[in-house]
Amino acid sequence: MVIGKRFGAAAITAALLVGCSDLPQVPSGVPALPLSPSTPAVISAEPQTPSPTPSPSVVPSTPSAEPTPSGPAPALGVYSISNFRDLAGGGKGLALAGGARMAQGVVYRSAKLDTASKADLATLAEAGIGNVYDLRTSDAAKDAPDPKIGKAKNTLINLYASNILKAPTSSVKAAREHAKAQQRLFVTDFGRRKALAKMLKSFASASGPVIIHCTSGKDRTGWAAAVLQLAAGASEKDVIKQYLLSNEYRAQEIEQQYAADKAKHGASYADVERAYAEVDKSYIQASLDEMQLRYGGIDGYLVDALGLPESTIAKIKAKLTAK
Repeated sequence: MVIGKRFGAAAITAALLVGCSDLPQVPSGVPALPLSPSTPAVISAEPQTPSPTPSPSVVPSTPSAEPTPSGPAPALGVYSISNFRDLAGGGKGLALAGGARMAQGVVYRSAKLDTASKADLATLAEAGIGNVYDLRTSDAAKDAPDPKIGKAKNTLINLYASNILKAPTSSVKAAREHAKAQQRLFVTDFGRRKALAKMLKSFASASGPVIIHCTSGKDRTGWAAAVLQLAAGASEKDVIKQYLLSNEYRAQEIEQQYAADKAKHGASYADVERAYAEVDKSYIQASLDEMQLRYGGIDGYLVDALGLPESTIAKIKAKLTAK
């Protein structure tokens, strides 16, 4: 996604310019592997007034008491929150290794929650949501704060950590390469791994269903969802299919923004914006390939990269497996 306006006006400076030139030291037991040649350097600079950035890829919306259908039917009939769905998939749930199914009603994933209608907030409270994991930056969270959902606890975990790549706007090709680089950092960057480990440890002991979300529910949330699905035993093929569903759930807002960008700035600009607004198989494949290269797959990633104890991994798998 394009950093800046995608996080809200209050987050432009922090999102574009916060960074560090060197990764923190990896703690004992976690291999300190060098970044791959394909991973660009992160930005390191003092806050300053950023250059103009493209218009947001997500169409701003306001809470409405009446749902507006867009894309596939969302979980729980919650239409006022973009990209809202069950992480376990539809039907009987994702197939898992050994013939089991992924448990539904345990983890929901979505875009930011500030568009939620009162009726949908009541639905989520009735569903027993116990925890909300907000993966955005602190500035983005302040700009569009999560509404209160019953007695749910809200936990802000910046999954971008301190390393955010500046998004190029020169071409669609450059935008796609940037998106793949962002995905690789979920595997290579210590700060991002530490943030994800914090979320997973909390989820392992959480009570009731949880919601995981970021701004559009496709990049940070997409990776967190993929890790949980793979940890449960879902196939990589099914995980990729679930990742790509963001294009269907967000189709209406993507098309509306594309039309607005094209009318105001021209087709070239709109095409670049669309590359950021959509997800592509190559994006998630970049992180999956990096994980396989460095850690041999999901098991090595959970233990060696994230430092999760076997007992925590066992709890996560148990929660995500249908009884």
